Amino acid sequence: MLRRCGVTEGDTFDKHGISCPVVSEFSFLGTQIVNHPDGILLTQRRWLLQELANRGWAKVQGSHSLPVPQEGTLEPEERDHSFAERLKHVQSELGSLMWLGLRSRPDICSTIGVTACLAATNPREAQRLCNGLWKYLRGTVDWGILYTASGATTLDIHTDASFSPGGSRSRSGIVLKVGNNIISWKSLRQALTAFSATESEPEGMTLGVELAVKQRIMMQEINNAEVSCVLHADNTGAINLATRDQMVWTRMRTRHYALRTSWLRDQLIEEGIPVEHCRTSELAADGLTKVLSKGKLDLARGMLGMIKWKS
Repeated sequence: MLRRCGVTEGDTFDKHGISCPVVSEFSFLGTQIVNHPDGILLTQRRWLLQELANRGWAKVQGSHSLPVPQEGTLEPEERDHSFAERLKHVQSELGSLMWLGLRSRPDICSTIGVTACLAATNPREAQRLCNGLWKYLRGTVDWGILYTASGATTLDIHTDASFSPGGSRSRSGIVLKVGNNIISWKSLRQALTAFSATESEPEGMTLGVELAVKQRIMMQEINNAEVSCVLHADNTGAINLATRDQMVWTRMRTRHYALRTSWLRDQLIEEGIPVEHCRTSELAADGLTKVLSKGKLDLARGMLGMIKWKS
């Protein structure tokens, strides 16, 4: 078990016939769980350094900016004799990067998603992005997610969407937080092509509410107490569609968007979830929809509960 106040590292904790040593750090499935002065830190620094060394990136000067994808501007590559080999290599790289993004590095999830979409048609561009991600991870190898003690009982749902960054499908970003602690995140390409930001935003809001309702049930069973939810979004038009008194689907461009917005409106009413408008700079999900500039990326990492740490 992790060391806490009044307990010395090296002691033994005995309960129900089970003896557990007291440690300040342990690893589980490649993730280091560290006793931090401000709480509990999750990092994959040790595993990441091994992967960087295997690829020859260990002694390379890293970057603090994410690679910028050429999304929607490239013609599909010619499927020559080496196409399948390039694609297989990129898919292997993406698997390793996803292992990081899904466990301790939400800041790279949007770039991984774009890279995965490009891999099937442009493996060379996807490989360039993978190299850029490894370089970024080399420069930010000491970052992890910090979890602090909190008496918060509200599940905050942060949703955002980037409108058609590559001229086609928009990308949704969802972050679930309790207090300052991020407990779930997701970045994914939308299933429908939106004509406007007002259409793309409800798609992300719908998915965020769907995930939060399931998460709230689990939290209530664990804590044996009620958990409230609040939905945060930055698009006034989408918020108006989701909270209006009457839903007139004929005003929507297609029946598909009308059904999603109608379901979202019903869930907000049935689950008692209020919707709050906030600025994009205050939305934790903003960094999961697109590649941000260095300054905005620093801000996004803070909202995702990430801190710099070194053992």
